[in-house]
Amino acid sequence: MTRKRKSILAIITSLALAAIMCLTMAFPAFASTNKPVYAVDEDHPAQAAITKMFKMPENTITPDKTFTFKFEKLSYNNLNSEQDLEFMPVIGEEDKSGDFGTMSVSFTAANKGTSENGIKTVWLETDSIFADIDWEHAGVYSYRVSEIDDSYARFDETLDCSQASYILTAYVKEHSEGGYYVYAIAAEIEVNDASNEGETGKVNPTPGGDAQIDGDYSKMIFTNIFVKNNGGTTLDDTVAKISKTVTGDYANKDQYFEFEIVMTKPNIGVDTEPVYTAYICELDELGNVVIVTSEKHTPDGQDGDNNDILLFPSGDAPRSVFLKHGQWIAFIDLHVGTHGNVTELAAQNYTPSYNLTLDGTPILNVPGDENEPLGFSRYLSDGIVAVSFINEHQAINPTGITVDNLPYIALIGLALVALVGYLTVKTRKTRAAMSK
Repeated sequence: MTRKRKSILAIITSLALAAIMCLTMAFPAFASTNKPVYAVDEDHPAQAAITKMFKMPENTITPDKTFTFKFEKLSYNNLNSEQDLEFMPVIGEEDKSGDFGTMSVSFTAANKGTSENGIKTVWLETDSIFADIDWEHAGVYSYRVSEIDDSYARFDETLDCSQASYILTAYVKEHSEGGYYVYAIAAEIEVNDASNEGETGKVNPTPGGDAQIDGDYSKMIFTNIFVKNNGGTTLDDTVAKISKTVTGDYANKDQYFEFEIVMTKPNIGVDTEPVYTAYICELDELGNVVIVTSEKHTPDGQDGDNNDILLFPSGDAPRSVFLKHGQWIAFIDLHVGTHGNVTELAAQNYTPSYNLTLDGTPILNVPGDENEPLGFSRYLSDGIVAVSFINEHQAINPTGITVDNLPYIALIGLALVALVGYLTVKTRKTRAAMSK
């Protein structure tokens, strides 16, 4: 009987030890993601801030936008009666309604951000949330932090504001020299957005503040997405043009050159599959811009003025477009950050190149190789993007000998002269020997 008791006790002890070991192994991982942030000491209290992530397609100029966050009182020492909430200070500036406090961050074009995979990200932090609070009581103060929703959708631009919210709790203790300080802070995800999708539990709200260091910011993040449509609905709203110029004395200005074009929507902020509109244009005899009905294209429809239009579904297979000297294709409704992929196919006896300008300012010149294709690939910028493809016809000598071949012909000529000279000298020597 005693042996059985000892055996049972040994089994229970083993199971208990195993359970303790499992809990011990699991606890550090649990604690690392769910513990509050503590003060360094009484004179260096715990801090918290909000990070605003502002995302937009690459090459978008950061717009002038101000985003405002609100702090709603939830509970004081886990009590939420009206009388209890009166113990809680207002965070930031008190709203006109008196129901909550607010803090804001503002972006301008000076906020350049970083770009990756066609997405530009700019971020800013708020001031330290509890820095200017004059605490009157020790206790546990809980607030709901959310963003005031300024979302809108227009033809020219769209802004999607974050729907995230966090429960921010400050643990306030009495300072040894009088007054109170924030001993610890906990920030817990209440509602997710794109910045913390799939995450749960607490995040570290400690501010970092160095915009040059990726990740050096509070993890209490709100993400907003901005997209700008850089065009309109008529030819006057042209935002991107691809033109053709041919040069050279023997260039055929009525020859069509083939381009393959793909326009792909931005990598962020455009949920639908847009279809972009374009016209083929040229100048008439008076120098006026006219829309061309080309025998090289089958139009996809007509606009309200019965002009032929070409349609480019986003990211579709490359579409062939044919342009001759003096013509261009004009896109009127592209989003900023649309990825343009344009390839001019090889044209025999022509050397291609292209110039890129933005709002009339030259950006770069790209040379190509004779009888070879030349491509352009870029996330389109905010402003009028113009890509001018220039094809230079190789020079032709009236004798049928091209200038490019002259060096080789000269070498052959020299060789022939040398050969004739050698044979002449050889013949003379032979005759002289025979005459003796």
